[in-house]
Amino acid sequence: RDACQGQAHFDAQSPTCRVCHQHAAGDRERTTLLEAEGGRVLRSVQPILNKPACHGCHDAGQKMNGVLIVDVALQQTAEELERATRRLATGTGFVGLLLVGGIGLAFRRLILKRLIRFEATARAIADGDLSRRVPIEGSDALTHLELQFNQMADSVSTLLTAVQQQRASLENVMNSVDDGMVVLDRSRIVVAANRAFALRAGVQPEQLIGRHCSCSIGPD
Repeated sequence: RDACQGQAHFDAQSPTCRVCHQHAAGDRERTTLLEAEGGRVLRSVQPILNKPACHGCHDAGQKMNGVLIVDVALQQTAEELERATRRLATGTGFVGLLLVGGIGLAFRRLILKRLIRFEATARAIADGDLSRRVPIEGSDALTHLELQFNQMADSVSTLLTAVQQQRASLENVMNSVDDGMVVLDRSRIVVAANRAFALRAGVQPEQLIGRHCSCSIGPD
C-alpha cells in the first residue's frame, strides 16, 4: 500500500487481475470467483463513475474516478456451510428416527390393536359366543372392514338360530311319536333319535348322537 495516497496498487498482469482483464471491458462480470493464496475468494468489482457531483474535484473528461474492489474469503463460509450441513444431516436423521418411531407406535395403537380385537372376536364366535362383535372405531378403511365383519357375524348368528329352531322343531315332532325313531347319515352315523328309541336303548338321546348304528347302543 502507498501510505501517502492511501491507495492499493495492483499489477494488471497478476493472476487475480487477469481474471477480469483477459476479457474486453464490455464482457467483464461484476463478480467472479478466483483462487488466492488463502483459498477461494469472491470478488466484487464496482466502478466509481465520475458523476457531475464529482467534477469539483475530478476532471470532467474522466469516465471513472476509480474502482471499488471487495474480496470476500469463502474458506470460512465453506467451513460454516459444512458445519451447518452436518448439523442439518444430524437433525434430519434424528427427526427421521422420531417419525419412524411415531409411525410404528401409531401402527401398533391404531391398526395392530384393532386387528388383535378382530382375532379375539372371531375366536369368541367360533367358541360359541354368537353375541360377540368388533367395536366400531373411526371412519377409515378398517372401520368399513369392522362393519362388514359384524354384518357377517349377524348373518351367521341368524342362520345358526334358524337351524337350532328347526332342529328343536324336528326333535319335538320325533319325540311326539311313541315308536322309536332314529336318523342316520350316509355313513350310518346317528344324527338324531327320539326319546322312545333312547328309552328302549337304555340311554339318553344325546348319548346316541355320533354313534355308528352297527355298534351296540345299549348301556354297555
